[in-house]
Amino acid sequence: MSRSRIASGIALTALAAGLGGCSLVLGFDEGAAPSVPADVAGGADAVASPGLFAGTCTELLPVGLTEAEALSDETLLLGSVLPLSGELGPYGPGMRDAVHLAVQEINQSGGIFGRELAVLSCDSATSPETATEATLHLAGLGVPAIIGPAGSTITIEAFQNAAHDAGVLLISPSATSP
Repeated sequence: MSRSRIASGIALTALAAGLGGCSLVLGFDEGAAPSVPADVAGGADAVASPGLFAGTCTELLPVGLTEAEALSDETLLLGSVLPLSGELGPYGPGMRDAVHLAVQEINQSGGIFGRELAVLSCDSATSPETATEATLHLAGLGVPAIIGPAGSTITIEAFQNAAHDAGVLLISPSATSP
């Protein structure tokens, strides 16, 4: 397991602790590695246009971090796809605030393996299509893991239509479908 995957797992575990538990588990086929497109596998060096900010992905944490810093080797960039608008919009800001707090606490403690943690925040708009688009964008940036989406149907669709083939881990704060 690569150091980046371990770091992502540690970061997501810490973030998940602040967001609460979920019971929906989606996985990769037993023994089969996901197919990761070359532009995703390359990580920050393979970032293609339109750049870091696109669609509903408009906020970078920690506040004040530049795009160049977020994409540098000194930073572990993750994504979040949470409902900041739409039907679940009233619940999204609390989830986003939990991510803010976790990023702040992790970075104040020295980051992950000495790398600062950053999160590119996207609005799912409580829509499977919007969440899938945001997940595709984040996967294209090379993020190894995403916090969200919220809601089982949205999470399942984003996983099946974007995260699975890119090999991106999703951890939802509120997907509870058995």
